[in-house]
Amino acid sequence: MLFEAVASLPSDEQRVVQAVLDGLIGKHRTRQLAEQYGASGG
Repeated sequence: MLFEAVASLPSDEQRVVQAVLDGLIGKHRTRQLAEQYGASGG
């Protein structure tokens, strides 16, 4: 349902959605790496 809603947005608003998702994914990956690094004791 959300993908259909995004697909119907104008291209400039789709780019905003893409930027938000990229930021959230980057934040999540960074957090995962930080936890892995902390857990390794390294």
